[in-house]
Amino acid sequence: MGYYKCSDCPQFFERKRELSRHHKTHLLPYPCEVCGKRFAQKANLDRHKTVHMIVKPLFYCTFPSCDFKGTVRRDNLQRHVKNNHGPRRRQGSLEKAKVDGLINASALKRTQLIEGLTLLTATQSSEVEILQRLIGHGAEVAVNSCDGKTALHIAAIQGSVRCLEVLLNAGADIEAADNQGNSPLHEAASCGHSPVIKLLLERGCSLECKNNEQYTPLHIAVRQGSYTATQLLLQNGSDRNARCKSGRTPLHLAALTGREEVVRALVDSGADIFAKTYSGRTVLYYGAKGHNKATMQLLMDKAKAPLNRCNIRHMLYGAASSGNADIVEWLVESGAEIDYWCKCSALQIAAQSGHLVVVKQLLRKRVKPNDSSDYGACALVKAACSGHGSIVKLLLDHGANVEARVREEAGALQQAARNGNDVAVKLLLDYGADINARGGYGLWGDALEEAASRGHEAVVNLLLEYGADVNGRKDKGWRRNALQGAASNGQEATVRLLLNKGAYIDRLALYESAQNGHARVVRLLLENGKASDTEDCEIALLEAKAQDHGLVVQALEEKGVEVNFRHSSAVNDALVRAAGNNLLTTVKLLLENGADINFCTQHSGTALYIAAKNGNEAIVDVLLQYQASVNTKITDYRNIVKGAARNGYEGIVKMLLDQRWDEIAQDKLYNDALFLAAQEGHEAVVKLLLAYGADPNSTNWYRTSLYAATENDHKVVVKLLLEKGADIDAETIWGNGTALNIAGLKSNESMVKLLIASGADKSLVKGRARNFIASL
Repeated sequence: MGYYKCSDCPQFFERKRELSRHHKTHLLPYPCEVCGKRFAQKANLDRHKTVHMIVKPLFYCTFPSCDFKGTVRRDNLQRHVKNNHGPRRRQGSLEKAKVDGLINASALKRTQLIEGLTLLTATQSSEVEILQRLIGHGAEVAVNSCDGKTALHIAAIQGSVRCLEVLLNAGADIEAADNQGNSPLHEAASCGHSPVIKLLLERGCSLECKNNEQYTPLHIAVRQGSYTATQLLLQNGSDRNARCKSGRTPLHLAALTGREEVVRALVDSGADIFAKTYSGRTVLYYGAKGHNKATMQLLMDKAKAPLNRCNIRHMLYGAASSGNADIVEWLVESGAEIDYWCKCSALQIAAQSGHLVVVKQLLRKRVKPNDSSDYGACALVKAACSGHGSIVKLLLDHGANVEARVREEAGALQQAARNGNDVAVKLLLDYGADINARGGYGLWGDALEEAASRGHEAVVNLLLEYGADVNGRKDKGWRRNALQGAASNGQEATVRLLLNKGAYIDRLALYESAQNGHARVVRLLLENGKASDTEDCEIALLEAKAQDHGLVVQALEEKGVEVNFRHSSAVNDALVRAAGNNLLTTVKLLLENGADINFCTQHSGTALYIAAKNGNEAIVDVLLQYQASVNTKITDYRNIVKGAARNGYEGIVKMLLDQRWDEIAQDKLYNDALFLAAQEGHEAVVKLLLAYGADPNSTNWYRTSLYAATENDHKVVVKLLLEKGADIDAETIWGNGTALNIAGLKSNESMVKLLIASGADKSLVKGRARNFIASL
């Protein structure tokens, strides 16, 4: 039975949000303003409103002569189409007499089509006569599908020139974009329909239209390997060096696909063979990633210059990453430096990607398997981490160091165990890897802990069979052993396995499982003897109450555990957590039993800080009644008033200011409360702080509140600051200019006019901002 009981009926629920959702079925909080009918969910109310036509429908039936008024839900429209225009209906919205002239040998198929489907389906089937009839009866040619494709897109995909002409003559938008930003020309280029491309270009479609990834139709044609479409677009003047979001040109894509004739067409038309992507990748690199040696030879011949070592090296990286063994062999014979590494080597790339043949090739060429850079692990670690057992064995057979690691990072065994790669783990153990090795700046435990923390039972079993210490501990870091890691992450099966192998249950295992709400794990630990440790159970119960984990509280109380407030540090920590989780009753209980109201944790601050930051006025009020300090400085960057001001909680800011908040916590080197409120555009908070005497020229360490409000287009805040005497011509420390300068840079015409009208000095504006202001 669940922990939360409904007050209106005998039902129980495991989670509070489930109870809250159920409670709405009793309250029915959403009434219709027309008929008074009430609903439990807002979505149901919105659907009901369409009956009264209060809200504008989003989906309409496009079947000619249909009187369906529309709906806000797509499934309602689908149900309407199925019930009213489905293929089983003998009479549709178009009277049968109107289509008698269209019926021929495929009469039944056509009748079903025109009765049951829309203009999009008519286009899909290339039914030109039906399409003309539908348009003649007023069908909307701009209608689109759920993915944004119009009938024109579908005609381009189908390659139907006749449908395309009908739609264009009816006024269809030739450059309409679907959800991915593709135009009909993109679709035609993708499918290689040259007649469609010709027609679209004759009708004025732009050659350089781009989709969401900034691909032009030429990019698409090249990516699909369509030589005829590529040639046609090039002959009509398409930009052969156009760049997409990543900076790739059509030639980069052609080199990657490996279509020799497409590559030749681009190069012959003047495409830049030395173009680089924004990440520095060359055309030759992508050519090496492809699987066509003839294409590679063509590109190298067209380069008309000996390739330097850097180019050949990057080509080798590309071939290794795609597992292109033939290209790797060819490049090595051409003088590629197989032992060179910069962040990684060809061997590391091939090992990580799982390309066994390439790894064998490189090892035959005497590549050193233990080489690594300062930035990455050696090939063995990368292969073990990725779970490529055959490559792990090959590297070990060629002398790879089974204990290799970079700096203090984890070794191959820890990496493989963390990712659950049992085959790699067994191989490494068979080759003598240290099963209890630790490392990684305290962020990594031994292999057993890494596997247990992520619930890899097969790996845990394997490690225990090989003699891993089930109670092994590490000297530094936040976890101590495998059981704690598994309990903290709620890995019930792994916890059970470790307990069966004799794992010792320490305080942190119970505490962290209770803290994270893992009730099943808590019960398991209690059943295995932890219930006898009263102090640990009491601390766990306090934490569960502070985190509002009802099932954990229930599990502990069933074992007879009671709340005990003698553990001062646990009580103080619970107070901060309860305030952060908006648990007013728990906060009051802890305060009544002696919790330190000004206790400050490293990450969350004090109870007052986190309650103010979260906007919980009731808890803030209780804490202030208990004399919580308003002036506590959490860190150099945070204090209590700043937390509330930044999030726009006017009521809480006023409550705090009424406690005679001084300026001790307002370090001018960092953001003060007024600056944060102005930056976020919280008008009421800005007005309140100014009324309490805040300096209108308040700054963070390099810009003023006025500058921040101007940059984020908060006009009301700008007016408030100017009315209180903010320096309109104050400049930033970094030389970014005045508020007027940033308004000009952002081309914010209304803000520029407001600042000029308020007396901003235009002579202080510089660069592009000056040109914009001069154009007004």
